Amino acid sequence: EVHALPKAKRQEVDMRIRQYKEDVARMRQEIRTAKLAATKACESSTRADLLGFDSEGGETDKGLEDRANMLEATQRLEKSTERIHESRRVAAETESIGAALLEDLDNQRQTMSRTRDNLLGMDGTLNRGRGYLDSMTRRNFMNRMVLNGLGACVLIGCIVVVLMKFQSA
Repeated sequence: EVHALPKAKRQEVDMRIRQYKEDVARMRQEIRTAKLAATKACESSTRADLLGFDSEGGETDKGLEDRANMLEATQRLEKSTERIHESRRVAAETESIGAALLEDLDNQRQTMSRTRDNLLGMDGTLNRGRGYLDSMTRRNFMNRMVLNGLGACVLIGCIVVVLMKFQSA
């Protein structure tokens, strides 16, 4: 999922994930250390020593220190878990935004495809119309030429008739 994110967002998420992994590794090491210490304590001391109580029933400094360390480790583990959940939420949100963006891009692609098809259809129609106009212009020109020729013939005929009348008179 991280690889599909934009580069800037991917670096941020990678950094968070790396930090969470480091926190988890550190906490696991602390747990191993605590388990090892507990195992050694079992081997070398009584139940009271293990629980951090002295022979009089009061807590020892080591017991208090161990408890404080465990509480601190537990708090760090909870914070890391919250960060991981937040990272997952951000990744899911980013994924949904990406899906919506892809859907929008697909809709735009379809719109552009339909527009291109319509323009190709209009181009064909315009070419046909241009052909009709060219044909009409040629016919108009030919009709004018024929009309001018007929007009010239009539004019010449009238002039010939008028001249013949003056010559006979």
